[in-house]
Amino acid sequence: MQILQRKSSLLLLIIGAAAFYLPSSIGGSILPIAYSIYSVIFCGLLLWSGRNEVIKENIVPAITILLLLGLFTAVSDMPNITFGAIFPYLSICTIFTFCRCAGELGSPKLISALLFGPLLVLGWGTILSFEPATDLVNDFYQAYRDDLLEQMSWMAKPVAVFATHSVAAFVYFAISVLFFRMAALSKKSADKWFGYVMFVGFVAMMPLLLSNSALLLFAMLVSGVGIFWLRKLNWTVAVLLSFVLICFVLFLATTGYFDQFEFMSEVVNVFQSKDNGLMGRFSSGSRLQGTYDYLLDNYFQPIGITWDGVLEIGDNFIAEYILRISIVGYFLVLIMLWNFIKAARLRGWSALCIFLFFVMTDFGFPLLVTFRVVFFLPLYILLWNSIEAGSGLRKAPC
Repeated sequence: MQILQRKSSLLLLIIGAAAFYLPSSIGGSILPIAYSIYSVIFCGLLLWSGRNEVIKENIVPAITILLLLGLFTAVSDMPNITFGAIFPYLSICTIFTFCRCAGELGSPKLISALLFGPLLVLGWGTILSFEPATDLVNDFYQAYRDDLLEQMSWMAKPVAVFATHSVAAFVYFAISVLFFRMAALSKKSADKWFGYVMFVGFVAMMPLLLSNSALLLFAMLVSGVGIFWLRKLNWTVAVLLSFVLICFVLFLATTGYFDQFEFMSEVVNVFQSKDNGLMGRFSSGSRLQGTYDYLLDNYFQPIGITWDGVLEIGDNFIAEYILRISIVGYFLVLIMLWNFIKAARLRGWSALCIFLFFVMTDFGFPLLVTFRVVFFLPLYILLWNSIEAGSGLRKAPC
């Protein structure tokens, strides 16, 4: 069993690293079928390696999701079929059914340095206008639409390989938490310093993404870490100081104090904009209004993998899962996610936090249908398990 888990862990490491850094464009020209080809190859490898590690609880939900996708495609009256839209759901069903992440990695510190170090270089290279880094991002990591990365580059947003600030913000948040966990649990001083340095490197990039998601997640991280340290002194003092700090920042924002600083003015504009964040997704007249109107006018009838060329798709769970596979289909995705996390034998609170993280991201961007994220998720869980095992919090797998 241990040999099988070692082989499976190695494959997940290779797939996770490849999913992060495989190109989505060549010379700045988007490769429209790149993610589809990568997904087919990775799903094939996972099906072959996971044939003895099936998560049985997810077999029926996976089949049901694919049947719903086919059924709603067949009955839809939309004129176009977007075949590429099927691969994210094939990936979800394959990973959550044939990928049991119960193993561990031998050197989580070394693997983390090799895996996430290039992200820091690309991110900070973009911020500092380091030409080799910006050229690499512009040439090989454009995605979604032609003008998107141009907007990110023009504003020096450190999106690295993720093309959009929403995905980058969520991934940087998850990586930051991983490194803070590593630092907090490490017994060696060098490992602690490594974890904290990497944590600061990723956290510091988040506000520079200048998106609602990034700024809110940054605030959550800073507040959480502050409370973590202050709790050692006095819990009441920690809560009071955090409350006073938040009130002080809000007071400065409402009085216009930040307007004299260009960056802070940009931050205020981000929260006031109706083109981004929750307001850009859920307010009346938002860019998703047409999608909501379609669902309401058609009694929430999904469209499968069809499209009329007009509807906005993908910016939250409504415009992705409910639009394509219905409310029932979305709940099946969440059930599969929970079964997948449980099968990894994460500690109770860790499993719940990772699950709630994905539920939270669904309001800003459906990460599970994002190629780079969904194929990286098993590796992230392996790293988390390895860190906890090294600290003695998790027993070695049988």
